[in-house]
Amino acid sequence: MSFLQPLLLFGLPLALIPILIHLLNRLRYRSVKWGAMMFVLKANRSSTSMARIRQWLILIARILAIFALILALARPLLGGWLGWRFSGAPDTVIILLDRSTTMGGVFKPGISKLKMAVDLIAKSGNEAAESSHIVLIDSATLKVHEIPSWGVLKELDDTTVTQSTANIPAMYRIALDYMVQNMTGSTEIWSVSDMQHSNWKPKNSEWAKLNTEFSSLPQPVIFRTLAMSAENRGNRSIHLSKLSTYPGKSGKMIREIVFDITTPDSIKNNEIPLQLNENGFKRQLTVKIAGQVTRIRHILPDSDVTKNIYGYITLPPDSNHEDNALYFGFAPKTKEQAIIISHGDKVAELLGVASAPEGKVRDQSFNIVRESEFDTLNLDSAALAICQINPNKNTLKKLRSFAMQGGYVLFIPPLTTDRKAETLWSKKESFEKGKEVFVADWSRKEGPLADTVSGDQLYVDNIKLKKRVLLKKSEKAISIATCSDGKPFLYAEKPGKGMIYYCTTLPVKEWSNLGDGVVIVPMLRRMMQEGAQRLSSILIGECGLQHTEINLNRCKTLLSANKNRKLANPAYNTGIYTEDDKIIVLNRSSDENIRKELNDTELKTLFADNPIRLFREKSSSSSKMQAEIWRIFLVVVILALILEAFLCAPRKLD
Repeated sequence: MSFLQPLLLFGLPLALIPILIHLLNRLRYRSVKWGAMMFVLKANRSSTSMARIRQWLILIARILAIFALILALARPLLGGWLGWRFSGAPDTVIILLDRSTTMGGVFKPGISKLKMAVDLIAKSGNEAAESSHIVLIDSATLKVHEIPSWGVLKELDDTTVTQSTANIPAMYRIALDYMVQNMTGSTEIWSVSDMQHSNWKPKNSEWAKLNTEFSSLPQPVIFRTLAMSAENRGNRSIHLSKLSTYPGKSGKMIREIVFDITTPDSIKNNEIPLQLNENGFKRQLTVKIAGQVTRIRHILPDSDVTKNIYGYITLPPDSNHEDNALYFGFAPKTKEQAIIISHGDKVAELLGVASAPEGKVRDQSFNIVRESEFDTLNLDSAALAICQINPNKNTLKKLRSFAMQGGYVLFIPPLTTDRKAETLWSKKESFEKGKEVFVADWSRKEGPLADTVSGDQLYVDNIKLKKRVLLKKSEKAISIATCSDGKPFLYAEKPGKGMIYYCTTLPVKEWSNLGDGVVIVPMLRRMMQEGAQRLSSILIGECGLQHTEINLNRCKTLLSANKNRKLANPAYNTGIYTEDDKIIVLNRSSDENIRKELNDTELKTLFADNPIRLFREKSSSSSKMQAEIWRIFLVVVILALILEAFLCAPRKLD
């Protein structure tokens, strides 16, 4: 047993070593086999996943290539006022071009707002709408011009600056009518303006109609507005306020020119030289500027009052030459006659004396007539017509025609009213003693109640009303003087070249203290003088299309401050013109002095039911209105095809 114990203790483990080695080898073989199987399984799974990913990438690359090719063929635009565009050119592009005075301001050194805008429009058209039908509507002529090509646009006289104002709603109306009459197909309307508030007239009721009618059109319409927003900080402007003729202390007639000079805050207050041209003779004036708006009163030296005097006053050159001149004219004294339509009561005589207080001494007269006589009366030599009755339809028609031709008309309530008859007036109001109303607010800068030429105000606030009759509702007549209770004292209406006024009280003690003379005399005298202007050899007005009485074919330029102007036209340009024996003095519209701009919200409100894009081009910007990006999409096509080819290439075998 002693021999077997060591053998069992040492021999058995040694005998088991080969067995253990064999078992370990088997286990290792099995583990290697299992591992190999797992590796192959994982490899197959990985290969399947990669194949799917590769297939998806190939599909995405092909879709991207096709989509980029489609976009490249569409020739899309990016940026500027045209924004993103993937569709083709519209059938028609209608351009609404603002040619008003303020568009002559400098946009960049040596380039006006209007010139810059026309250049940008022409460039945009060549890039985005080369095949489109081009239509131009400009603010000066309000005519439709069909343009053969975008290059021609910059060469037209109808794309230059004028001294007229712009009526933007009227331009959109013409565009709408053109679309309806000519079946323009898909249309884009490109408006170009400096967004001057007075030109856009956002409170005009025409906008609501335009918005509805544009949205109801069968063809698609896209609106785009290019706003030239550069500020003219270095620009002064001059504007005629009033021309006055009155007797001086020596008895000689004094001729006075009242005008305003507007200066931006960026220009320091100082003295500036003005050039005065009077009947061809030039001399220099020096005026002192104080504040943003300076009112200047200049009295012409003694001259022959039996001859016409005309001329201009100009500012030194600045960033906008279009608003640097005003024109004036004084004609010989004309006869002044007032026609008073009355039933012959005491009021008529008072009105006659107040309107012509100096009688034959100053060629002033009045004539009191009944309505039956007025129907056959010739008004060719009349300056003022005062109606103190309930007028019939024929009388109203004749008075309105008289005002359309430049005459002045004043309606005042009759002493008694026939309730059954048709009348202009509402029910009479009476105020108890101690509760009378006073005139509290009125226009002091212009109109029959304005301050005197020396700057003194009339005693309008002393007028006390005991009785009053308001005008029946009228959309055309507006209040220019109101009482302490907020109701009108005096209405005004402008039907043509003349004016119509409505006074709500009578100049008799039972009604008011208007008859004291302190106010009624200067009020009627001013109406008489303004109405007599139509009989004058010199016509004063504003340039623009409203002068239908001027025959443009017979009109010739007499005097102009702008020597370089190719086409002087009273419809577009200020200046002094002649037509037969008449001298016509035309200045810029007062609306062009209102520098307020239409903001983005107001513009979108006007086009509430229509898509509109507003782009403000500023002098500090790059002036790149849009860029063609179709080449970028071609590069994307090439890259997508290269990626697709790489993914489809066969894999190398080991």
